[in-house]
Amino acid sequence: MANIKIDNLYKVSQIVGGFGVFFTLIFFSIQFRNNTIATKSESANSAVSALTNWYSNLGNDKQSSDNLYQFMIEPDSLNEEEKFQAIMNLHSLMLVFQNAYYLELEGTLDDRLKKSLTSTIKGAKDQKGFKYYWSIRKSNFFNEFKKYVDEILLIEEQTVNIYNTIE
Repeated sequence: MANIKIDNLYKVSQIVGGFGVFFTLIFFSIQFRNNTIATKSESANSAVSALTNWYSNLGNDKQSSDNLYQFMIEPDSLNEEEKFQAIMNLHSLMLVFQNAYYLELEGTLDDRLKKSLTSTIKGAKDQKGFKYYWSIRKSNFFNEFKKYVDEILLIEEQTVNIYNTIE
């Protein structure tokens, strides 16, 4: 009789233990999902913040802004120091683009941001300065990103020239 009670208790404890494991797994999956959402949100915020800072800093510094503008139109119109400054400004932007590209590939970043970056590159791809920049700095990027940019550069569609003088 005592043996039957112990056997029943054992069976009940197995059932209760199974439910405990089941509910623990559900709890962990919910926590994992929430953590993934928070990570994606932080990554998106960080990428957008880096882009915003780059544009804001460039826009608020007349010399840097003028240098980059002139560089994109005609790189040879600048002296070596100005050209170097423009190349470094453009390189910092392209590093942000590369980071966003990889975050989107791993699924951490929404693909709409990649579309926005693609559009930005399309707007600059036909400029002498961008062509010059890419020819001398391309080797500094990861292979997948180089291929991505090279594919954009081959697109034949008409793009808006963001460096046209507004009259």
